[in-house]
Amino acid sequence: MRYFLQEMNSTLHDDFKARLQNSTEFASNSLAIVTKILSLLANLNIPIHRKLLGSGESSDFPSWLRPADRRLLQDNSIVPNVTVAADGTGDVLTIKEAMDKVPKKATSRFIIHVKAGTYTENIVLDKDVWNVMIYGEGKDMTIISGSLNFVDGTTTFNTATFAVVGKGFIAKNIKFKNTAGAEKHQAVAFRSGSDMSVMYQCSFDAFQDTLYTHSNRQFYLECDITGTIDFIFGNSAAVFQRCQIMPRQPMPNQFNTITAQGKKDPNQNTGLSIQKCSFSALDGNLIAPTYLGRPWKDFSTTIIMQSNIGGFLNPKGWIQWVSGVDPPRTINYGEYQNTGPGASTTQRVTWSGYKPTLTASEAGKFTVESFIGSDWLTQANTTASTMDDTLRNSNTKVSAYYQTRAAHHGVVTSDWLAQAQAAVGQHPPESDARPYSFSATSPSSGKPFSVIDEFNNWRKQPDLAEAVAAIRALAAVIRYSEATTMMELEIELKKASDSLKSWDTTSISLTAGCDLFMRYVTRTSALEYEDFNSAKSRLIERAEKFGEISYKARKIIAMLGQDFIFDGCTILVHGFSRVVLELFKAAAQNNKLFRVFCTEGRPDRTGLLLSNELAKLDVPVKLLIDSAVAYSMDEVDMVLVGADGVVESGGIINMMGTYQIALVAHTMNKPVYVAAESYKFARLYPLDQKDMAPALRPIDFGVPIPAKVDVETSARDYTPPQYLTLLFTDLGVLTPSVVSDELIQLYL
Repeated sequence: MRYFLQEMNSTLHDDFKARLQNSTEFASNSLAIVTKILSLLANLNIPIHRKLLGSGESSDFPSWLRPADRRLLQDNSIVPNVTVAADGTGDVLTIKEAMDKVPKKATSRFIIHVKAGTYTENIVLDKDVWNVMIYGEGKDMTIISGSLNFVDGTTTFNTATFAVVGKGFIAKNIKFKNTAGAEKHQAVAFRSGSDMSVMYQCSFDAFQDTLYTHSNRQFYLECDITGTIDFIFGNSAAVFQRCQIMPRQPMPNQFNTITAQGKKDPNQNTGLSIQKCSFSALDGNLIAPTYLGRPWKDFSTTIIMQSNIGGFLNPKGWIQWVSGVDPPRTINYGEYQNTGPGASTTQRVTWSGYKPTLTASEAGKFTVESFIGSDWLTQANTTASTMDDTLRNSNTKVSAYYQTRAAHHGVVTSDWLAQAQAAVGQHPPESDARPYSFSATSPSSGKPFSVIDEFNNWRKQPDLAEAVAAIRALAAVIRYSEATTMMELEIELKKASDSLKSWDTTSISLTAGCDLFMRYVTRTSALEYEDFNSAKSRLIERAEKFGEISYKARKIIAMLGQDFIFDGCTILVHGFSRVVLELFKAAAQNNKLFRVFCTEGRPDRTGLLLSNELAKLDVPVKLLIDSAVAYSMDEVDMVLVGADGVVESGGIINMMGTYQIALVAHTMNKPVYVAAESYKFARLYPLDQKDMAPALRPIDFGVPIPAKVDVETSARDYTPPQYLTLLFTDLGVLTPSVVSDELIQLYL
């Protein structure tokens, strides 16, 4: 059975996003039809404006770039609409001021000249800002610089120094730079979701994730791009011509990957085409293993052709996303007529989806005009207006089995809390559900209020997750605050949130709960109230509702997840997860017949606890030692686990042993399902097992351990998204590939 995403995000969406959620399956099917038509046209030799290599194309601009715009790229005497100069010799001092002057949805070109200098700004051109051209005085003279980064708490998407979404963007003679450095991990210099955008003689300078080619058609000509890990990434249809691509030395024990393309659907016409470019080390100290790229998603597409590749490249050329696990045959990776000491393909990887020597016809599909130049088929990542038309004119039916959150709860609004309240209202808790109307450390008791004490008292309740306990504790901070202004209250909340996160730095769900609380409760219209008491009351009300909804998230997940349990199935579980237990309760109440294999779950032996709970439900259960997973997998129909955290890649951090269970299940073609509340979605992006703080637990082996013997005491591991099938969440049933999109919207 093909499990298909019905994605739904819930955070303060505009009307388009709300309508888009019900169209995902329809859009994918439509793309499949169009892709099939293209294939048929090719078989019938009907021309579709595809230019082959060797037909004279060198640096032809895409056909959608108007002649007037081509002249602008070559003209050195452009007359701008606005001039930016930090020294006061222009119209404005900052780029932000210039962008504020751009009319919305302009049909004619709006030109901004940025004089030489370094402009420390973070710029975002939203979807309504069309046809902007920004040009400087040279890619080493005009520099736009920022330092937002993942380590300091900004999502990868939002770290971009310069980001553009509106269509028709052009940049010329500018350097886009992120100065965060390698130790700050993801730090984007430039992000583009602009359809029909052109970057000419620009420079993109950072370390990890330098250039985020997010979506839509993009053309890069004679640009310089430097970085370390995945420094050209995204899911656009992008062509690079005559660019200098320069990997640099990363942190110790890291390797470089130049590209990480993110094609999720076989019918998308996205990918990276790198033609007539030069690959060379940025400086003489590059000693780290360096690869052309790694496949980020199941249908990743990257073609390197007619380029010069330096001797720094590892002879394998490419590397897996997950170490030791080859990518699926559905990727499309290839090379064509490359030169230089690193161009030999004799020692390249032998993946089924990689072709070391493309034919001229195969390579010709990735030239400018063939790949991004045609106007007749719009980008697979459909623009808002196109998808709006599709929605209005379609008779889309959403599967009753894989329901989006909106379809399931029958409500779509622009406010996350309103949606969640409606969801909970349709599925009220049992009559004996614990009330949440008291504060554990009320000042009336004579004891000074402590957010840590408040958190620990809530945490003692056996059915309350750490994230919800944190949310409740922060709500109490508002209630008992003595602040007299909104600024004072927000500072107090920030300090309380930081205290909770510092109390246990290894708890992912605790940190995520605090971050979400701060996002939803403090960044609201309540802050705009003129009267402080009214604002405070509004915040208290909002905080309490958020806590109630978070607590009830498990009910929603259980209702969605139990649909996947069928009569006669055997389910393997690992660890004790409250939401997994809730799911089993829902299935048992619906009279489903199933049995459960519980792993022992060392070092905490949580499998014993879950076995006892299932026995009380009269669910047949078998207890396994952890090392018997592979031995028993033949009898298993599915694996179901909870999660300490769901990270940006779509992978999970969970109890030690989850990763190896997922590996065994993947090898034996068993689906792996994850049940996790959305407040466990964390802004983390581990690259390997050691790229996160360990959660240490003592292990009792039952016998004395010699002093010279080291014992691994970490109690959790990271399972990459390639080994997970679906995530059951209160946002709906999601595929791992869209978790990053959900996180982007959660923290926008």
